[in-house]
Amino acid sequence: MNSSIENNLLEYVRKIDNEGVFNKHDEKLIAEDFFMRLFELIYGWKSLVNLNYTEKNAEGIDLYDIKRGIAIQVTAIQSNERNKIEKDTIGKIVKFHKSKKINQIICFFIRDNKALENISEIELSEKYGRKISIKTTRQIIGDFQKIISPEKRKRIEEIVKQELSPEFNGLSNLCSFIPFDKVITSTEYITPENAIYFSEFEKKKIKEIASLFNKNKTKEYAILGNPCSGKSTFTKAIVRNLIPYYKTYILDLSNPDLNYSKRDLMMEINQLSFYHSIIILENVHDNVNLFKELRQKIASFEWIKGIYISRYYNSFREEDKNSILNVFKDIYQFRYNPDFEFEEKVSGIIDNRVYHLKKEFPDFAWYKGDFKTILKNTDSNLLKLNIAIETWISSNKKGKNLKLDKVNNDNIYSYFFDAHKLNEFNTALLFLYSYLFSHDISFLRVKGKNEEFAKLKEKGIIINYTTSDYYYFPHKDYASLIHLTLTKEKDLETKDLIGLLINYLDNYKTETELNITEIVIKLYASGQFEIVKALLNETKILELISIKFDSNIRNYEVFELQKIFFHSFDMLNNKNQSAYYSLFIKYYSKYKLELYISKDYSVYSNLLQIANQLNIELGNIIRTLRTNEQANTNAISELTMRISKKKATPETVNRILNSFHFPEWLSMIEKLPTLSRITNSLSELNTSPLSKKLLLGIIRHLNIEELVKKGNKLKTVQIGKSIRELEKIDIALGTTIAKKLLDQLSLNLNTSNTNLSDFAKSLSDLSSIAPDLVNLELKKSFDNGIFYKLLENEQSLSNISARILELNTTIVSDKEIFYEIINRFLISSSFNKLLQSERNINSLLIFYELVKKNEIEIKGITQNELLAITKKQILNIDFDVAILSNPKVLNIQELKEKVKNEISAELLNKVLDGSKFTVMESLFLVLTRVDKEKTINALNMADLNILCNSMCHKELNISQSTEVLNKTKNKTFVNDNLNSSLFCSNLLDKYLTIQRADEYQYGRLNFGDYLKAFDYSLKIDFKIAIKHFENDFLKKLKISNNKNLTISSLFQSLRRIEELTDSKYNKEIRAFLKLYKPKFLNGIKNENLAKTTSGLVELSKCDLKDFADELLYDSKNVILLKIKQLNGDKILNAKIFPDIEKIAIGKAKILLTEIKASR
Repeated sequence: MNSSIENNLLEYVRKIDNEGVFNKHDEKLIAEDFFMRLFELIYGWKSLVNLNYTEKNAEGIDLYDIKRGIAIQVTAIQSNERNKIEKDTIGKIVKFHKSKKINQIICFFIRDNKALENISEIELSEKYGRKISIKTTRQIIGDFQKIISPEKRKRIEEIVKQELSPEFNGLSNLCSFIPFDKVITSTEYITPENAIYFSEFEKKKIKEIASLFNKNKTKEYAILGNPCSGKSTFTKAIVRNLIPYYKTYILDLSNPDLNYSKRDLMMEINQLSFYHSIIILENVHDNVNLFKELRQKIASFEWIKGIYISRYYNSFREEDKNSILNVFKDIYQFRYNPDFEFEEKVSGIIDNRVYHLKKEFPDFAWYKGDFKTILKNTDSNLLKLNIAIETWISSNKKGKNLKLDKVNNDNIYSYFFDAHKLNEFNTALLFLYSYLFSHDISFLRVKGKNEEFAKLKEKGIIINYTTSDYYYFPHKDYASLIHLTLTKEKDLETKDLIGLLINYLDNYKTETELNITEIVIKLYASGQFEIVKALLNETKILELISIKFDSNIRNYEVFELQKIFFHSFDMLNNKNQSAYYSLFIKYYSKYKLELYISKDYSVYSNLLQIANQLNIELGNIIRTLRTNEQANTNAISELTMRISKKKATPETVNRILNSFHFPEWLSMIEKLPTLSRITNSLSELNTSPLSKKLLLGIIRHLNIEELVKKGNKLKTVQIGKSIRELEKIDIALGTTIAKKLLDQLSLNLNTSNTNLSDFAKSLSDLSSIAPDLVNLELKKSFDNGIFYKLLENEQSLSNISARILELNTTIVSDKEIFYEIINRFLISSSFNKLLQSERNINSLLIFYELVKKNEIEIKGITQNELLAITKKQILNIDFDVAILSNPKVLNIQELKEKVKNEISAELLNKVLDGSKFTVMESLFLVLTRVDKEKTINALNMADLNILCNSMCHKELNISQSTEVLNKTKNKTFVNDNLNSSLFCSNLLDKYLTIQRADEYQYGRLNFGDYLKAFDYSLKIDFKIAIKHFENDFLKKLKISNNKNLTISSLFQSLRRIEELTDSKYNKEIRAFLKLYKPKFLNGIKNENLAKTTSGLVELSKCDLKDFADELLYDSKNVILLKIKQLNGDKILNAKIFPDIEKIAIGKAKILLTEIKASR
């Protein structure tokens, strides 16, 4: 499959040919400019200029680099190539440009031609006495493919795509999608950072999911879970493991306003498509329909990937669990299992909290009690768990000596009521507010209750939105808990709530203050039908909704309100029935198109039925277009954003532009407080031909010194972004403000007051954005000694090693100076002192490897001395068992000998005592390479009980432990006389005996892990495996409700068991496969096609091949559809088609015929 840059460049070449670009002067210049920037990106020729601007019709030269003496002729000619090279290019350059420095002449042919292969660059170079090169577009693509740095490759791909697309405007236009690292969340009522717990399974899953994105193995992933189950925390951990290069943005779908701005959302996704991006869609359950549209849009862009966060059910659409899961049926997904992973998480959180409580309050007894009771009391809800723990802590501090399991469901409310001193607050006020926010409704202050309101805010129970008058609770479920608590403790009822709600609404005279539509819509969506009925029958509510209809009501609100009106019609009094009907008729008479907006015409149908009930003629409503919106703001950021959004409608842009005179526009731009905000607004003006006229005038009048002042306080990343935006404006307008600003900022960019880590990171971040600025700063820091000083001030050897390697990657030019400074520093007395005092053996091993590989060109004598000193230092440090798992010890023979001397049964006992058995993998990777025989003997003499306890570690399941034991057995097998097979067999027997005795844990083991454990155990010791697994295995094959059946891993395990047992259970396995066939077929619909074929291939390798063929045949329509969706993907030819050929041995061969016909 072609790379992105290859597709884009070849398409551009086709456009040049088809449209005769090189026959049109202006378009030819644009094309030459593009290739000039491409040469700069790939070859680093920063000084290239297009002579066709300064020297009209310069003979033989289009592009020229005065510093390097490189002359380039760009041509689209496809005949008489030698004549073009020698006569039209080289000959003219030699004749007409004698005064220019010419070291190299490049003849660049846009299209490849076989005739070029017969022209020798060497002969031409010898003939003309200077280097002559011939390049083509495909050669440029080839040179791009040689670039090693994935970051540089991705950046070039992005820039090329941005350059060639007229749709690119930049990320400054984004309003709804927020950078993930900018999202601010309240932490008061979530699990404290030091108590967050991830099981080994979750840690593995986090890395697995991140790896899928990092290795480009998935386009999307869904994270599902119950409310407050930790979905967002889990997602945050995934993002931390992503390649930093991804631009990660998040959108919360719970905001109903998004339904009104779908077009804007799609346009924002368009802009993100120009970058390698991750889009996180949160609270999918709140807006499934919008999610489907956004997902479809995301799927159309190669560089955008999606992470989707959702509850199991749709709380607003009244869909059940199965319905929401159907939304994600064809997406990779991770679901918290309340019966397994969630319990372990809760247990881990409690253990972490107890651990810190015992340290902080050692005089108190912190007893958990029965774990199952705790789970039940907290309704498997992390927020409720945390509040229960806080209640428990508060109670014990008062001397109650309470166990956590005694904080039961009823007592939580009482304890919570007392602990949070809810009795001190106005009950009615708190009861009302908690009710509103438990349904996602923020609220206003009740008039006349200032003192009570201030008290709630002071205690942090409610919080103020920073940009509005609305207030909210730290968490929706926290509000719900308060409401339930007050309901129980104060014996409050629905009638009390209705009265309070009506009084609250009476406090406000206008709908604008109150946002009555949000209240009614959200309460109805949450199933609060009795409350909604009471509200709609209130005269005040009718008045407020009428005001809303007469002002700025949105079509989404009208649609939802008419639906509520239709379903509540029979519960309304006659007067209100007619009044509400009149509101809708008046609205739809003005916005007639909205009447038919629903696919099933439900609005029209609903109103028709109501008209019949009221004995009124609905009338003939025809469709008309809506009127244009009005420009009604003078905030510059809002104005420029709207210009950008409305660039497709010149009338609107023109109206906004003519709302102010030029001095007003310039003044508004100049008054923006920071450089980043100024460039954001300027970039938005760069989106429309009309606004570009204004932009050009502003650019010409901006004061560079003032821009520098406003940029000096910004981080280098922000400065880089601003420079990038100005560079795009310069390209569009032919101005030079970016260069002018860059020159000024380079004099003020201060890296002297920083440390080595920040210095390296800032330059690394800026290198792909403003390499010239980076080179200037590096040269300055090299010349004035700042870089050397940063090295001297760094007191961490491991950090010095890491940062030197990072800078070695960042620095393109002046590497010799960099290497010289590094060499000077490494022989300095200060570094020698640091090295001599270093006692961390892992840091020393890292540095030793750095010196040994010598990627930074350490001089020979210095290298040998450093290796000797570091080795001596390493060998002088007392032996630490921590290094046994570090493969870097293998770099030093004396250290290997040291490790060899330590290898013993006692050492293994010491390392594994209390540790997880998985440590054996890294441990034996080192030990077996140091001395395999001694390691085997040590293992055979090790304490069986200690190793068994290690295998039984609470964070490991049976499949994980048996897998490691099987690997250990394999690593320690040399021959029949030298191995640890007997020891491993005895260990397996003891371990399985203990596991099976624990009926609770053994019973919770899912079928997939059970099969893996059986498989590994058969490989370790066949007889012991049969003794422990056979009966349960046969029983499990007959159970019809086994869960977590992933075809690929399941079929692999069954195939191995089938082979290892010589088809002993063939009959029973076949019955199992037949029993679960419907589930397998359904799984194939939802599973990744490559995984499906992998699983079927596994079955085809054994005596179950006929079932694999049958399953492939029965799912052929799904398989063909998925193949069609993967059209062009290299995985088809590399894996899927070969897999199908192996599987199809019978009637499934028809699939091969259809595939060949479609290819």
